[in-house]
Amino acid sequence: MKKTFGLLMVLLLPWLFAGCNLITVKEEFSREIELGSIRNVFVQTKNGSIEFLGTEGSTIGIRGEKRVQGLGNLDEEIKKIIISYDLQGDRLIVKAESPSDGNFFTKASYGANFVVHLPPNIMAAISGKTSNGSLKAHDLEASLQLNTSNGGIDLRNTKGLIQADTSNGGIDLYRVELLAGINALSTSNGRIEGDILLPQTGSCRLHTSNGRINVRVPTGSAFAFKAGTSNGSIDFSGLSVLLTQSDKTRKSGTVNNGSFYLDLETSNGNIRMEGF
Repeated sequence: MKKTFGLLMVLLLPWLFAGCNLITVKEEFSREIELGSIRNVFVQTKNGSIEFLGTEGSTIGIRGEKRVQGLGNLDEEIKKIIISYDLQGDRLIVKAESPSDGNFFTKASYGANFVVHLPPNIMAAISGKTSNGSLKAHDLEASLQLNTSNGGIDLRNTKGLIQADTSNGGIDLYRVELLAGINALSTSNGRIEGDILLPQTGSCRLHTSNGRINVRVPTGSAFAFKAGTSNGSIDFSGLSVLLTQSDKTRKSGTVNNGSFYLDLETSNGNIRMEGF
């Protein structure tokens, strides 16, 4: 009986919603916060993107857009998305808080996007967390901790210790300078690609699955490396490489006798390291 009822509902769903056009309601928000002693910023949302942009000034500028999609009185539903600002010591915590997303039989899904303008060289740490949305950090010098799912990560003209994690999205790097310490960038079902500057000491882990890794570093870079793929090739170009292991899908060695450690791992993808 239960199986029959379940099958009936599956068959009826397309008919029930065939005439229902989902509505989207949006509402912008913004706030300027004096920098003061703030040196640490954390932003959290869901179903939306977060952008951190380095901008000269003495304030932190936050703007964004709340969004609700579904049926019914969405003007009331969008009021349920609350943007909160909490200052704890030198840490600013900004969150988009909303009810859980609905399903076929409830009202709506909720989301919010953020664009955060920060002084480029003053922040000690910047953190962003979202789901179903992308993360960007441009023109900033700070430790970065970025976490998302179903979205890409884009870093440009950034300098710092970096922890970045996503799934079902690529990681793009442009003029990214890593600092000494433990750096880690990982994704699944996405590529990792771009150019990075390496310090003399520390490490960086670049891991993905079902995607390629293409890393460009200055030709004078000095580092040790390990690279592995389960189904792809490993190639080098424009670098003085001394191999200590050289198999088709696994290679390790050093470039210019360096001690910084670069760990590259993928499955179903090629790995390429280039000098520029």
